[in-house]
Order: sequence, then structure tokens, then C-alpha cells
Amino acid sequence: MESFDFNSNGYKVKKVFKSKKERYDDPEQQAEALYAKENGLPAPVKKHNSAEEAKAAAINSRNRSKSTSDLKPSAAKPKTSNVKADRKARSRGVSGCYSKKDGNRFEYGLDDYVNQKEDVIDESDVEDGGDLSEDYIDYVYSFDVEKVHGALKEYFNNGSVECALADLTVLLFDRESKSRMAKEVMRCSLDYDQGRVVQGYKLLCALLDEGHLSDRNVLSAIEDLLLELEEIIHDMPKARGFLGTLIAKLISDGVIGRIAFDDITSKLNHSRQAMSCALEVYMYLNNKALLKGKFEDCGAYAPLEVLRDQMEKILREFLLSGDADEVSERLKELHALHFHHELVYLVGFYALDRMRDTTMEKLAGLLKHLLNTGYLLESCIEPGFLRLFKELPDLVIDIPAAYSLCDVWVKKCKKSGLISDGLTEKLPKNSTRRNRTLSEGADGKFQYIDAAGEAMLVA
Repeated sequence: MESFDFNSNGYKVKKVFKSKKERYDDPEQQAEALYAKENGLPAPVKKHNSAEEAKAAAINSRNRSKSTSDLKPSAAKPKTSNVKADRKARSRGVSGCYSKKDGNRFEYGLDDYVNQKEDVIDESDVEDGGDLSEDYIDYVYSFDVEKVHGALKEYFNNGSVECALADLTVLLFDRESKSRMAKEVMRCSLDYDQGRVVQGYKLLCALLDEGHLSDRNVLSAIEDLLLELEEIIHDMPKARGFLGTLIAKLISDGVIGRIAFDDITSKLNHSRQAMSCALEVYMYLNNKALLKGKFEDCGAYAPLEVLRDQMEKILREFLLSGDADEVSERLKELHALHFHHELVYLVGFYALDRMRDTTMEKLAGLLKHLLNTGYLLESCIEPGFLRLFKELPDLVIDIPAAYSLCDVWVKKCKKSGLISDGLTEKLPKNSTRRNRTLSEGADGKFQYIDAAGEAMLVA
């Protein structure tokens, strides 16, 4: 059934438009639209009553055309099981709300919108399969010299290569940092003595073996050190000789090539110190025996067995010469303050082993001299005596009167002021063997009295 509109200038107008959008306020425009629709022609443009309506319509049309042009046609979405739940959520007005209301359950914006202006990372900026470009790495990271020096200082004190690798490898992030790491390891190795050069060489080889550094990084570090050698010598007077031995060792072991080192030296003809260092390198390469002697374990970096043998030699020479000053100089050359408690133990062992009162007096005087001159730390006295007390059950096998001899030794040390009353009380009194009664023989050697009352040699 057809419907008519009588509100437009008294004319009867047939309603043929289904939606309110298709209606026109002007009857003439509506008639034109009806004619166009019946004949398949484009509909006339709807006129607006005011400038504000025209402006609003233009803005809506522009926004609508802009949004549709940015949209990328996508394939039809498959029907999923949560469509009903999404529809319910949208009917509640949750979608598009602020985060406190919807709990971040929905994303803002259109689901099928694709941003065609996303930043694309150039693959050429990524080095070695990494995720960051070099420019970004240089901006974010910086080589922390203080952390490197702290890790190296700790390594030179404890000698643990594993701990040093764990501390240093986290500071490597690009080629420049690797070259600087090799340079700092070599530079810090040039200070103090040859033993530190040996430690630096071991750490450098560990970094190379693990793949953290390459021979190119080492060559770059050597070139920089040779260029700065004149300034380094002001702080480290022996740096040139130590650097020469280190470079010669690297070339001798095949870490770097001799031809590559020749290329570096050819660029440094203007530097007198660099050329002198290069001459020392070639001298060590021509004399492998001398180079081998430079990299033997020595000083505080030697194994404990080597240090123990050196201390035993020092004590044997002292028992022959009685020169306490010579012992002081020899201990100073060892640079083994951390192992001086072993010297205190060895002095006590020799006092028990020689079994002579004069020997005990001489050895007690030696400890007192070393303590007064500062070559022996007071903190090493107690650990050395406690170890001697602990070893008494084993010493009894070779020295039957070890407990009695140790009692005499402790009393002499207490009399000279070496030990305190508290340490004296820690001497074991009861042993698995019966106590021996000691007496001094005609030649000054201690003897013990057996059950029959006869004097017998202690050992």
C-alpha cells in the first residue's frame, strides 16, 4: 500500500524512499531524485539549509573518504568461537573504553587496519646477525674503562681466569670495544713486574680461545700501545721491556703473524720508543731460550709448590750462613706475602727436625728479625703455628719426640715475644704416644730418656 506526504507545500508526494537519508527537504529536489532513480540516473546533490550544515557535511565526507582510502582490503575473517563474546562485550560498551574500565581486554581502533608507514630496520645496519644497528649501539652503550680496570685488578690479585672472563665478556658489544679490551688487558699487564705480564698473556689467550677477541683486535691494540708508548713510559718505566716480551710471546706462539707486526713497525718509524720496543721483540724471537725464561712461573704468580721449594732453599742457606738480611732480600724478591704463613710453618718444622737448642734459638731470632723489619706480617704467625700443631700427629712418625720438641720450640718463641699466651695454650698436650723427657746431649743435640732411664737419640 502506497503512502503520501501532505506536509510539503500542500502537494501530495508519493513516499518511495525507504530510509530517512534518501529524503529531501525540498520537493523539487525530491522529484528530481525520484525521476533519476526511475531512469537509472545519478541522484542530485542534496542542498543544505545553512552554511554550518554544508561545512559539517564536507568534513564528514572528507573524513569518510580518508579513512576508506587508508584501509587495506583484507580477506574475510573466519568465524571463530568467541564472536558471540566479542559482540556481547561491544554491546556493553566496553570496547574502546579506558584501561581501568575494561582491564585492557580490547585493543583500540579498527581490527583490520594496517599501518603501512611502520619503521623498517635496514638489514645492512645489523652486524653479525645482531638485532641492533651500530649507530644505536654507539648511542646506548659506552666502553666502561673503570669496570674493566676493576675486573683486571681483581684478576691480578686472585689469578682466576674464569672469574675474569665472566666479568669482562659482558662489556664486549662491538668491534671497537673488543680492540679496546685487548688494549687495556695488555696495558695493565705492563705494570709492576714480569709475573703480571705472564698473567696478562694467559688472560689474553683465554679471550682468544673463547672467541671473544680476534687476532685483528690484538694487532689493533698493539699498534695503539706502540703509538702511546712514550706517554706510557712516564707512568711505567719498565713498560717497553715488558711489552717487547709480550709481543714476542704472541708472535712465537702463533697468536699474531710476524708479517703483520712488520707492517705495524713500518708505520712507526717516527717513534723512537716504538722502534726500540720492536728491536727487543726481534731480539727475543731470535733467542727463544731467553723468551722462555721470561715466561716461566715466578714470584707471587708461581705455583705454591715452587714457592715452597724457594722458601726451603732460603732456610737451608740461612742455617749455613746465619745471614738474616739475606733472607729478607730473598723474601722480598718472591713477592709472596700471601704465602708467608708457609715460611712460619717451615721454620717450625726445621726447628723440630734439627733437634738442637742452638738451631731453635737461631730460627726464633730469624722470625723476630723478619717481624721487626716488616718482611713478615704479624697475621702470618698464628696460621703457621696452628698448622704446625695440626701436623704433629704425622710428624711423630718421623720424629718420635715431636710433641716434646714442639713444646720446647713454643716456649722459646714465647720467650722472644713472637707468640701470645693464647696461642701457647693451643699446643696439643695429650698425644697418642707417651710424652718424652728430653735432655741435651754432649754435642748439643736433644735426647730423650726411655723407661729404663737410658738416654737415647730423638731420631
